[in-house]
Amino acid sequence: MRFESILFIAPPGGGKSTQGRRQVESGGYFHKSSGDCLRQIAEKDQSSLGDRIRADQAANRFTADQDLKEVIYQALARDIILERYSPSSQYLLPDGFPRNRAQVKQLDFLDVKQVLYITNLNQEALIDRILGRAHQAKLNGVQARLEDLDPDKIRKRLGDYYGQTVPLLEKYGYRKIQAIDGSLKISEVSAQIDQVILRRQSSVKK
Repeated sequence: MRFESILFIAPPGGGKSTQGRRQVESGGYFHKSSGDCLRQIAEKDQSSLGDRIRADQAANRFTADQDLKEVIYQALARDIILERYSPSSQYLLPDGFPRNRAQVKQLDFLDVKQVLYITNLNQEALIDRILGRAHQAKLNGVQARLEDLDPDKIRKRLGDYYGQTVPLLEKYGYRKIQAIDGSLKISEVSAQIDQVILRRQSSVKK
């Protein structure tokens, strides 16, 4: 089974989760985060898959592509069974996947219809945003990701994004990609996204 998807491409701290949640609230979309899926498996799954995910997290390394595929597909199947997600009436909004060109091929259940590329973002501002968010989470008694409290680790994640994730755009072709100016206010970024989605809906109806 393949899932019609709209893909947000943005660096860590670039607002893809914020914009994804906003689209869900507007209706017709289902947001799924790879990070949430992996954390749930690490906390509850006692199979060999769970063991591998826990080992990856302990070593601060990326999950193997095949394991990621299994985790996400199982999570989506469960969401469908529990009637949280209806592929026939909702677009999937993947968050955190695919992460590189190899995953575009590996995660072959994604039928990507549109790519929203959030660009024009200042790296130091992204670092400050991630640090501020992590410190606020600690103040609120919420467990923050340890790497979000370390500027050097954040810079490495940003380097991985520009070195591995941005190049995957080549896999989709220019007709599916729409650049979004992420330097603007959140409301203005949202307005750009709304315009792109409305244009796409109009073209589909034709």
